[in-house]
Amino acid sequence: MFERLLASILTSVLGEYVESSSFSQETIRLGVWSGNLVLENMTLKASVLDPAQLPLELRHGRIGRLELKIPLTRLGTDPIVATLEHVYVVVVPKYEWDE
Repeated sequence: MFERLLASILTSVLGEYVESSSFSQETIRLGVWSGNLVLENMTLKASVLDPAQLPLELRHGRIGRLELKIPLTRLGTDPIVATLEHVYVVVVPKYEWDE
């Protein structure tokens, strides 16, 4: 039950950037008392670059690991630290250029 709630929260926060299939029990590890949340093998959505209006198109994007360190006892004063590892992106030009 808690896993479903967590997946729903993650989808609402990261769903604009990451495929919803990335939020499953196999890809999420949570240390409730430590405040550590680890997400693994997330697939980026093809539209992730659209807001930047770059002349690039995302062909493939993957985040191997996202670790969030959440200071549960000092949430208002200490920062939440996010660490990304093994980020792979393949981009191609959105338009063909003729000279």
